[in-house]
Amino acid sequence: MAFKLRSNNIGSIPLHNNGGGSFKKSPFSNVKTPLFAIDPTKKEKEKEKTDSEYEEIGRNVTTRKGEQDGVKGTFTDTSITERMDFDDFIPVATQGPQATNVPKYLETLKNKYPGVPGSVLVEQGFIGPEFEDQFPLDYDQRDRLETSFDPDPEVPRENPYTAYDTSFNTAMDFGNSGTSRMVNNEEEAFKVIQRARGGRELAEKYSGKGERGLDASQTSSLTGSAGLIDADRNNYQAETARVRGIKNQEDYAAGQDYGRAYVTEMIKAERDALRQRYRGQENRVEYDKEAQALQEKGKNYFSLVNSGKFATPEMQERFESSYDDIYNQEQPEIDPAELKGLNRAQIFNAKRNFRGGGRTGRVKPTSNVTVDTRFLDR
Repeated sequence: MAFKLRSNNIGSIPLHNNGGGSFKKSPFSNVKTPLFAIDPTKKEKEKEKTDSEYEEIGRNVTTRKGEQDGVKGTFTDTSITERMDFDDFIPVATQGPQATNVPKYLETLKNKYPGVPGSVLVEQGFIGPEFEDQFPLDYDQRDRLETSFDPDPEVPRENPYTAYDTSFNTAMDFGNSGTSRMVNNEEEAFKVIQRARGGRELAEKYSGKGERGLDASQTSSLTGSAGLIDADRNNYQAETARVRGIKNQEDYAAGQDYGRAYVTEMIKAERDALRQRYRGQENRVEYDKEAQALQEKGKNYFSLVNSGKFATPEMQERFESSYDDIYNQEQPEIDPAELKGLNRAQIFNAKRNFRGGGRTGRVKPTSNVTVDTRFLDR
């Protein structure tokens, strides 16, 4: 805050208390303090308080991590404290009659020069030093906050996958179709996901219509058989799809069919180690005993694999660590009772034609998306 003082040739005329309760002329002047010089009826000059009139007296800067419009980055918050900078000319008190109503005189000064400290009024001759503390410095102060955002630098995406295992199966009446292949191209893998998502959107057109077997019939050109079909003969809602990102192709390939190749690999490695340990020894009794135990172990492991289980938890973990599920859209699990007594080929067909599709003319149950990482969307 700045107060510019203005002087003239008349001189200062301070109001002075001599300590006896009366107010007399200052001993430094023969001129009386004027009352008319600060006429309270005079209209005060209005000040426009714009940002340029504020003077910064302090600031505090803090940062925080956050997100703006889906973009991660850093917010910088600057808290600024400002005061109004009064750039006024304070005149010297002019000649006039001695003030008689001191409280009114002091109040008039406060109204005339709001915020002006007593030291300035003493210096300019409006009051004596004994009244200085009645005019404390009054600031027009404010706090404001400025916030800026800097997005984090874009980090190139590292692709942990060397290939993608993709599969897609339709569920059309009178004939299903499907594909399953390993691809190295991200775009090719993403096409499978796009097709699956698009099918779900198409299924919305037919939602709620249910089975309309009595409304239409169709003859299969392949089998010559006839059957009733539903309104959505493509069964979009029942299509299945899967995309896996392969991190270790060798482990992934060996882990197929519940790790059958893992078991073969393990038995072969243990057999070679057993032969090496007993190489050159004449007594074969212990060797034959351990070889028989290894053979029995292999039978037990393959029996677990044939039943649809991994032979050991370590083998299952090895296989599951070799890939990530990026997208998976599958039908609900079939009741195990419906698969009892079926061989592997029959089980596959039962799951594929579960409750409809093919020549049944019925709608298969809606598939559920259990995984969608959106990894390939980027």
